[in-house]
Amino acid sequence: MVLMIIDIPNIFEGGEVTILGGGYSLTGFDFSRVRKPIIAINFSVKNRPDADICIGCDSGFFEPSAPSFKLFDNPDFFKTFKGYMVTDRGDQLFPGVKKIIYEGVAMTNGERDLDWHCQSANISGVVALSLSFKLGAKKVYLLGYDGGYNKISNHYYHNSNIESKVVEAINWHYEWFKDYTIVNVINPDIFESKIEYFKKININTNFYEN
Repeated sequence: MVLMIIDIPNIFEGGEVTILGGGYSLTGFDFSRVRKPIIAINFSVKNRPDADICIGCDSGFFEPSAPSFKLFDNPDFFKTFKGYMVTDRGDQLFPGVKKIIYEGVAMTNGERDLDWHCQSANISGVVALSLSFKLGAKKVYLLGYDGGYNKISNHYYHNSNIESKVVEAINWHYEWFKDYTIVNVINPDIFESKIEYFKKININTNFYEN
């Protein structure tokens, strides 16, 4: 993976970070259990507004005119958000959002942020995972990384439907990170993650002691 050149310091240098995804397995989860530092993906930041980074890769997430942005109960949420706001989408960005780009043939070393594999994956979870290590993390805990969706939303915050079919084909993208220290914290009583490349532990344990 290429070195990231982005206007964010290595805030996770040598430590651990937890990434909050949107998987169905987080339904009913007590988010106060999550230890900082935290990267929150999209609407997961509503559960931990003290997150260090909110990464919004869904189309238009940080665009104030977009329908997704209006789903926030507080339209001024990001005016008081203390963490970094990061996206790989959109041109009309909310003030303060930092845009990341991917390695490409036409880009110089000073213009590329994340490895091109993130772009080919087109998955917020992959971008967040890459970002965490490029900002210095040595170990990452994943929550809500269930494996994808197919047509019907299976996010815990969007009319979740446990009958959604997980698209396992996208999960091979996570193989790029198999040599990193990553723990997928799951709730098998609700939904078993289909991502097979990382160590799995039960969300009902004190996972930070594993």
